[in-house]
Amino acid sequence: ELSQNSETSGCSLSMPFFNDVASHVDAFSGVAAFANAGQIDLSGNGTASVLKGQAVSGGFFTLLGVRAAAGRLIAPSDDSVSAQPGVVLNHGYWKRQFGGSPATIGKKVRLNNVPFTIIGVADPRFASLSPENVYDVWVPLSVLSQINPHPWVKARATDIYSWWLVVIGRLKPG
Repeated sequence: ELSQNSETSGCSLSMPFFNDVASHVDAFSGVAAFANAGQIDLSGNGTASVLKGQAVSGGFFTLLGVRAAAGRLIAPSDDSVSAQPGVVLNHGYWKRQFGGSPATIGKKVRLNNVPFTIIGVADPRFASLSPENVYDVWVPLSVLSQINPHPWVKARATDIYSWWLVVIGRLKPG
């Protein structure tokens, strides 16, 4: 479960720092951020299930070179809080829970009782950056406070002292 203490330790950075790096540092061809999304209850596809989710910035999949097996992946346009909430499924989870059906794309589900549209399925070769942390779903960082309504979750989006994101970057050639 997502907790305030577990999200403020380790080698994490703040959202304001990430935004500054993403918009002002020319040494990188791209940067992305991600964080544990905590426990997610999915309903709207038969029996409700508890999932392991990760919240990612819009550049996450592109930076890693991950392609969609179906639909599309989370993109920079999903970083806006006004964007329609979309969810990307892990390929294995898609096969197990949705039978690998192409009709899954566009399907409406609820994550922690918040309506989402399934926008895509990740390439089967990608499950996580760390093998011990395989995620069932990915959601945009911009919707994290909607699916986890603790006041500190919303506040940390603008708090420079709230270190909860892992930031990765790809150096420009040369």
